Amino acid sequence: MNNKSGARKVRNVDINPCIEESDGSQKCLDAYNYDKSMCSAYFMRYTNCRKYWHAVMLQRRRDGVKPDMPTAEEREQVITGLGGKPY
Repeated sequence: MNNKSGARKVRNVDINPCIEESDGSQKCLDAYNYDKSMCSAYFMRYTNCRKYWHAVMLQRRRDGVKPDMPTAEEREQVITGLGGKPY
């Protein structure tokens, strides 16, 4: 896999459910001159996002649901049904 293909996967909203959290972490790092201590809340939000959607993906695999990761539209419905992001 070449670099461009990997970058496209990371930026694909149907594959990566945590783009918003990732972008927030990066913007924080940029704003605080890469002082990681200033961005711990953003890092936790990203970590919790990844854990949540990873658990969903594993459950869907166990249940035989395809695709493993819900699409961006499906995820939006889940989040709306929960009354907001659970992380």
